[in-house]
Order: sequence, then C-alpha cells, then structure tokens
Amino acid sequence: MASRVAIFSESDLELPADHHTLTASAGTWDPATGLTYSYAWSADGMVISGASGPTFVLTAAQLGKRVTVSVTASAAGYVSASATSSPSAVVTEQITVATAPSISGKVVVGQTVTSSPGTWSVFGVSLAYQWYANGTAVKGATARTLKVSSALVGKKLTVRVTATKVGYLSAVSTSAASAAVSKAASKAALTVKPKKTTTKKKVKVTVKVSAAGVSGLTGKVKVTYGKKSVTKTLTAKAKGKVTLKLARLKKGTVKVKAVYTPTSSAAKAVKKGTSKVVKVKVKK
Repeated sequence: MASRVAIFSESDLELPADHHTLTASAGTWDPATGLTYSYAWSADGMVISGASGPTFVLTAAQLGKRVTVSVTASAAGYVSASATSSPSAVVTEQITVATAPSISGKVVVGQTVTSSPGTWSVFGVSLAYQWYANGTAVKGATARTLKVSSALVGKKLTVRVTATKVGYLSAVSTSAASAAVSKAASKAALTVKPKKTTTKKKVKVTVKVSAAGVSGLTGKVKVTYGKKSVTKTLTAKAKGKVTLKLARLKKGTVKVKAVYTPTSSAAKAVKKGTSKVVKVKVKK
C-alpha cells in the first residue's frame, strides 16, 4: 500500500490562548476500503508522547518547531504501510488583545484625538496604527494621534492597532467608533471703544473671529448697532480680525453685536459665530 498524507490547516499553525487543533487526513491508499489507521505526531522529528489520534492540540512545547504526522494503514491480508506528511510551518505563539484600544479627545475639526495602545498578552510588542472614517482608511493617518480635518465632518472614527513581535503571530484590534465628527465652533469676540461717547464722535469696533485648531478663516462679519448694520469681508490675510468705525450713534444706549458667517469653504470646518452684545452709552 502507498499513500500521501497531509495535515489540514498546516498553513495556519498558531497557539492562541485556547490552543489550536491540527487535523490529519488519512491519505489515499490502495486498497481504498477496509482500512484502519493509526497516527503518530512528531515535532522536529521527535515523536510526541501520547499524540496518537487524527487530531492534535498544539502546546507550548511545539513553539518554534515544525510538526509532522505519520499515518499507518492496516487491512486484513495486507502488509501494513506508513506515510508521513510534509512538515508544517513553524509553530508560533499568537499575540492576543487583553484590552482593545480606545479613542480620547474631542471629535471636532481642528482638535487632536488620541488612540490608547490597548493591552496585549505579550510584553514588548511593537504597535502600528491606522485611522478609519466610516470604515475607510484615512490616508496617511498612521500615528497614534490624528488631527481632525474638515474632510471627516459627519463621519465616525475608529483606529486599528496592530501588535507585532519577532517570533509571535501578530494581532489586530479595532477601537469602538467615536461619535460623528462635528464642525468647530467659531467665536466672534467683540470690542467697542469707547463705551461712553457722544452723538458727534465715532466708536471703534474690533471683531476677532477664531475657532480652536482652525486657521485662515474667511467669510463675512456683520456688525449691528441699534437698527443699523455694516458688513465687512474677512480674508485669510486678516488673520481673523476686522476693524471698523461707527458714526452717528443715536442718543441713549446702543446695543452692538457681531455675527460671523463663514464662506462655503470655511463652512466645511466651522459653524457660524455670534458675539456677546456690547452696550454703548451715547450722550448728545
């Protein structure tokens, strides 16, 4: 009798926490029926004591070794014959995740979010990061931190961490998804000088528009005073600052307010902003 024998799953020999079971095929024999089989498993050519079934559960003793299985076929009226499989891949230990990575920080345009490294079953692993937005990899986002861009607005972030170490099978773990990325809140800081004046004098109004983590804001700044208003264009060169003068203020208390409306491009990153009301006392 003659045959070839193969180990099922030999391309995936690993040793996770619950171990891994290898299964041997009996092979193909002549005759094809009426046969009984016995098995003997070996590691680097040394027979493994007690490993005499068609399946074998890997243990730490096989780490770094190649496994083979020998099958002996017997049948009435025939001389028994044996065949040995090709060696398996080298048995390595599987890194496993103990605590999955998580995301911290505000998922807001201009802010920076950070991935925790997670905890792993093996000490001293090397970690690689990849950020995702709605399941799609963010190009170039392979650091532990990620600065949130306007392109990510409305999308949920995850981070995938891969742990590797020489002599071990790598492991991958993905964080839970964040909340959807939101636009940055803009602020319109209004300064009016002086706050006490006369109807014959002008007052200087300065509006400083900002959004945390976002630069080069553009748009329109509308300053309302009493029933009147004036609108000025905010350019990137202005660095968020608009200055103007108000004349012919009516006697009494005049309420001044500023509203920033971003351009269509800036609106991808920031929201509309409104200042606090500043009261100016005007005498005749």
